[in-house]
Amino acid sequence: MENIKINRNALVHAMYDGGVFAGKTKIMPVLDNVCITTKGNRIRIESSDSENYIRCYGFCETTADMSFCVNANEFASYIGLLNDEDITMNYDSDKKQLIIKHANGEIKLPTTNANEFPVMKPMKETTKIELSGEMFAGWLKKAGNFAMKGDKGIVLEGIYIYANSDYIGVCGGEHSMIFTARMQNKDNIPDFSVVLPKKSASIMARMCATAEKVTLMQDENALYIRTDNTIVYSLLLNLKYPNVALLFNQMGHCHVTIEKSTLLQAVKRIESQTVKDDLSLHLHCTGSSLELYYDVIAEYNKHLSESIPCEGDAFDDVIVNLEYLRNVLTNYSSDKVLFHHDNSERSPFFFEDKSEDSLELFLFSVMVNKP
Repeated sequence: MENIKINRNALVHAMYDGGVFAGKTKIMPVLDNVCITTKGNRIRIESSDSENYIRCYGFCETTADMSFCVNANEFASYIGLLNDEDITMNYDSDKKQLIIKHANGEIKLPTTNANEFPVMKPMKETTKIELSGEMFAGWLKKAGNFAMKGDKGIVLEGIYIYANSDYIGVCGGEHSMIFTARMQNKDNIPDFSVVLPKKSASIMARMCATAEKVTLMQDENALYIRTDNTIVYSLLLNLKYPNVALLFNQMGHCHVTIEKSTLLQAVKRIESQTVKDDLSLHLHCTGSSLELYYDVIAEYNKHLSESIPCEGDAFDDVIVNLEYLRNVLTNYSSDKVLFHHDNSERSPFFFEDKSEDSLELFLFSVMVNKP
């Protein structure tokens, strides 16, 4: 009987990432499991849902190299309730059993052979991009918040990741609301273009958030992302994305700067009083104040208004979707909001969030003014 000695917190952390895809599909029963492998002083935890695959590495002490599968839910539930201590896991290959021992007790769990678990597809590397983990995670999270939830095959369903001679960027959106971000391609990375499923992007964002650097590698029909301790693989969507570069050239000539927290609180107050499905928020800018008002007079005799100091250009009354505006402000990073509008009834709103290294752009369409 071989054994593994590992700190409970280190195991939980490896399991948190490494087991993320387990139990997400009923295609194969073995995919309810994680595959645990030890080699030297390293432990590897893997899971898959047939379209995505993840490997997470940690450190341990072992008496021999070994590999086995165990039910992910049972394993994670038990170790998650242990105290922060060193635990011992004994693997009995004859009885096909994993025995987890801690200070106050033990559990025996059934295992299956590791050779039944699917193998991660070998990578045929074509293009490699290295990015800040925190920045890339933020891009993916925001793009996911705006990505379409519709049927497969719709162009804006996934998260678009690209590189060209000028920029490296990400985009996600739906018909009326889009998020896109980009940074200078200072390393002359070759052209790169993939559309990632939203579910995969969400997992990758979580994985990258704590990594100093992440490396993206494109295969023929898959994307691999590597950090110091994890590698995740996802099949890509076979879609052609619109030219997002055009968005950066369409910002209107009216520019307004306003405190984000003040505007967001005003929007939340108004949203708390909306009725039925009416999310029509009127905006009007005098140049020194942004006027917000919400009217449902006919049936409810309700009127709300807010006036917030701002700096910029005046524009006439337009109607926006209250939920769109709140979503943008919630995802906006800077304390001061800069937005652009063309002072026309159908001109979209562009919210620009610029940092030292990157430019983020939020776009949403306006609602047609009621007669």
